This record gives sequence, C-alpha cells and structure tokens, in this order.
Amino acid sequence: EESRTKRSLFCWWQTMATAPSSAIGVGFGTAALGGQCYDVVLLALKAGFRKFDTAEADWWYDQKAVGRALRDYFEEQQQTMDDECVADECNPLKCDDLKISTKIPPWSLTSAVDIRKNASNSRSELVGFCDQVEMTDEEGNVLDTRPFPLDVYYIHAPRCWQGWHNRCNNAPKTLELRESWMAMEAVVGVDHSARRIGLSNISPQELLDI
Repeated sequence: EESRTKRSLFCWWQTMATAPSSAIGVGFGTAALGGQCYDVVLLALKAGFRKFDTAEADWWYDQKAVGRALRDYFEEQQQTMDDECVADECNPLKCDDLKISTKIPPWSLTSAVDIRKNASNSRSELVGFCDQVEMTDEEGNVLDTRPFPLDVYYIHAPRCWQGWHNRCNNAPKTLELRESWMAMEAVVGVDHSARRIGLSNISPQELLDI
C-alpha cells in the first residue's frame, strides 16, 4: 500500500515539482491514512500539493499528523532558503501558498464558545507556525495583526446519526444548525481563525434555511 502511494505521488511530482503553486487548485484529502498520515502528507508537499483537507474527527483523520508534517516541511524549506538558496533560483513553501481546511464534528457543536475554541485550536495545530498577518491602511501603516487563518472551517455534519462515527454514541446535546452557524460566522468575523466557513452532510432544505 505504501509503495502504491509513493508511485502515485511520484507521478504528481513529475508534473508539479517545478511549480508547486500550480497545485493550489488540486486538493489533497487526508482521510483514512492511518499511521502513514505524516509521511504521506510530506510526500504530497514534496510533490507540489499546497491545498489539504483534514478534520477534527479522530479515527478517520489524524489532524495532528497533518499539522506536524506542514510545520516540519515549512521549517525545512525555510532552513534551505537561509542556508543554500539564491532568491531567484528557489521556490520555497510560503504560508500564503497554503490552503488548509478542516471540519468540526457534530459532537463538538455544543455551544458557541466550544465551536470558536475548536476553530482556534485547529488553526494553531495546522498553521500556527505561520507568522501573523498584518492589516495595513492605504499608506502601508500597520493597523492590526491577526493570526494566519485556515482557508475553510466546515461543519462536518450538523448532528450525529447512528453509525456515522463511534463518538456519536451517547453524544452530548448539540446546538441547532442556525445557532451553530452563527458561532461559525464569529470564527471568521471576530476570531479570524478562518477565511471562510462551510457545511457538509446537510440536506438541500437545511442549506436553503442557512
């Protein structure tokens, strides 16, 4: 299985290694990678991928491993730039190149405070190594600094249902979707933990309601 994964990624490497930023439009999903998650994400980064999707739901995903791989690869690239590269000849990973999305599971939609805390923690875990973003006026004066954000923070599912995940067994009482969505809006507009928010595993009627 590992050999097949490496061969597949090598094909991507051949087409994208010369211009990693071209991979922005192609995302790399990280579900069901198990104990290979860290190594596979590193391979994907070396192959040119810059857009990754993960989730807070354990068993299916290993968000911590994704964050460690991103951080370690970024730090390696920065060290290479400092030690060996001439600016015109290097194309190191930059935080602005990264598009990282993750998802809050339904059993964590227990309060606005919990939703916003989860988003902040996920941001730190995945892109916390990136420098803060400076907000400037038209003259270039720094007005404020904000944490480097996730690209998208999703609601993985608005509620638990039988068989969806083993942590849905005896899950706590959660918010209605509208209440959860209001907290999600604060993730972007108040906390700046993510640029955008999204939904998955919902019905068309629920989407229209939001």
